[in-house]
Amino acid sequence: MNDIRVFINIVLSTVFIISLFTECMNSNMKPKVVKSQDSIPKEYMDYVTIKKPELPTVKSLLHEDSLLLSVYIDERITKYLDFEEKQATVDFIKSSEFGDAPYTSIGQIDRELHKIINWNSNVPCSSLELAHGFDDIFLNRLMFHLSNSLTFRYNLPLTTSVEGNRGRLSVLQTPDRKYNLYNYCDTGWGTITSYSYINILQYKDSSGNIRYNWWPDHSKDFDGDYYALHQFTYKGETHYVFLSCNNGGSSMSWNYCMEIATIDNGRMIFHANFFPEGNYEPHTVSELFKNKQGEWDERKVPAYDVYICGIDHGEELDVEYDPATKTVSYNEYYEFEANGKGKEGKFRRAKWSLVMPK
Repeated sequence: MNDIRVFINIVLSTVFIISLFTECMNSNMKPKVVKSQDSIPKEYMDYVTIKKPELPTVKSLLHEDSLLLSVYIDERITKYLDFEEKQATVDFIKSSEFGDAPYTSIGQIDRELHKIINWNSNVPCSSLELAHGFDDIFLNRLMFHLSNSLTFRYNLPLTTSVEGNRGRLSVLQTPDRKYNLYNYCDTGWGTITSYSYINILQYKDSSGNIRYNWWPDHSKDFDGDYYALHQFTYKGETHYVFLSCNNGGSSMSWNYCMEIATIDNGRMIFHANFFPEGNYEPHTVSELFKNKQGEWDERKVPAYDVYICGIDHGEELDVEYDPATKTVSYNEYYEFEANGKGKEGKFRRAKWSLVMPK
């Protein structure tokens, strides 16, 4: 009986020793769980990580600020802006105090547009979406003022003087002073300069009201910035000559084009029959439109521009149009055999004139 008791005591002692050993081993392998940074012994500081509770941070605009932002910026751009960018834009809009009633001073209009385009063009911007947002704000305010007769009669010297890293506005007027052509060029930013153009025709309708129309995108194969307007009369009707320059993909590549159109109550009617034979080749461009289902779709439509010349070396092409002779002249690049040394290239003066159909 005594032997049995001794055996049981030995077994219990062995189990206790094993369990104690296991606990000690586990305690050395696992980091201690502590509730406070202050209670961590120095010897455990390198092994124990205390996670601070992550409090929810709510960064959303006030409802009225969101509504204000939606007035000036397309929602497709707004959704990519972070909270700080949205708030900065709202603050800018509020500080600008845009008015809803027609302005009575061309200086007031000019200063307002200049403030927007100057910020967008000269302040470094790390967000492409934010830059496009300010493009939207500028175009929104420009179109608001284009129905004001002051912008039809007077220039915008401050706004058109901005030559920054992004965005510039130029305004051309037809010789008969019946139409203004507003050209907004977004020069982009970054390592490679990119260009996009928006053209708006401002005119006075048959009732004497000032109106504007977006320039039809499908009129030309090369989207470009208009730099000169001329006109001539054919069979008693005024025809307008539009010269445009398009960036071909880099800051040293350019294409020059010409279009001829009559204008009927702000509607462009293009004519290709004045170009010499062989200069105009019928072609089409893609145009976006809304189908019967209300969705954006693409279709091919005729284009009416004529390609004058282009270069990708950065040289000056010196394109000129003489309204008296209706002649366009330019520097043309051509290649020739150089005394058995292979082909070489240089520029020569070229020209052609418009043809008046009988």
